[in-house]
Amino acid sequence: MKQREPTRPAALRARTPAVLSWVIVAAALGLEGYVMIMGVPPNAPDVVIGRILGTLDAALITVISYWLGAAHQAQGRSADSRKR
Repeated sequence: MKQREPTRPAALRARTPAVLSWVIVAAALGLEGYVMIMGVPPNAPDVVIGRILGTLDAALITVISYWLGAAHQAQGRSADSRKR
């Protein structure tokens, strides 16, 4: 039985997680730094600000978990086994 070829080029597959991770890290740290330095805008509801910052916090934790967790390490092991 013939194996199917991947639909995306290998270079795109390899770069996408890193690019998305940097965007999420920059957005989370940038917005939280802005709120720490400039404060919350007076006309913004606290619930909305809390939801936005909480969502960015969750995205940042997901990025950290991906890069330091078992999913990324398993991906590296499978790539190493294909080279052999």
